[in-house]
Amino acid sequence: MIEILVLLVVAGLIVYFWDEKRRERVLGGLSAMIANWARGYKARRTCIAGDGLCRKQQYQEAMDMYSKAIELDPKLPVAYNNRGFVYWNLNDYDRAIADYCRAIEVDPKYGMAYNNRAFAQKALGNKEAAIADFEKVLELTGDSRLINQAKEQLAELKG
Repeated sequence: MIEILVLLVVAGLIVYFWDEKRRERVLGGLSAMIANWARGYKARRTCIAGDGLCRKQQYQEAMDMYSKAIELDPKLPVAYNNRGFVYWNLNDYDRAIADYCRAIEVDPKYGMAYNNRAFAQKALGNKEAAIADFEKVLELTGDSRLINQAKEQLAELKG
């Protein structure tokens, strides 16, 4: 937070010594940057609130929070992933997969979304899709829990 304040002071001083047109353009850009940062911050906080509700199995309320986080920041992959997890818990695997796909679209290296999508694919009986996703988990993640889980699932699905 302090870094942002220092950046703003330095930028303000630079703008002060520039001509009026540049000053207006820079201030407009800074204003947009601050607004985007604030929206992203609020989206992450909303997502965290959804996590608390999800842990309490208050799924509808959690889904509402994740949807709100997505409205605030459509490029927040964790919000799609977590909303997908709520759908998965409600046995709505098609919607869960759609959200996991969106999380992966936003962040193609998001191993947890591949892991979760694999379980939803498995629940729907889409064995080949589940295998492909579990293999992607092994490729992307360094999380030993996810790696072990993916290996177990692959052995079961291929066995």
